[in-house]
Amino acid sequence: MNNFDIIWTLEAENDLDGIYEFYLQVSDLLAHKIISEIVLEADKIIYHEEFQVDDINPNYRRIIIRHFKILYRIVESHIIIFAVFDSRQNPIKLKKLQL
Repeated sequence: MNNFDIIWTLEAENDLDGIYEFYLQVSDLLAHKIISEIVLEADKIIYHEEFQVDDINPNYRRIIIRHFKILYRIVESHIIIFAVFDSRQNPIKLKKLQL
């Protein structure tokens, strides 16, 4: 566990909702499993420079789980998660995100 409060921005929560709705069409169990994995991955952040700087948006760090990028920053004692991005999409879309 980490010593940070995790804050999910509205955009990141919307990303999770979209991922959940997409996989819900395949399987309720799969949708819950993927969302749980993504959320639990954020709990693994222990210190500021633990995960990689994102190659598309270098102002953020990233965690990759399955084929999703969790983009975050640490501000004081908070982990602020800004986006969850399906990395199979065109990376130009990620550059265009207003993070």
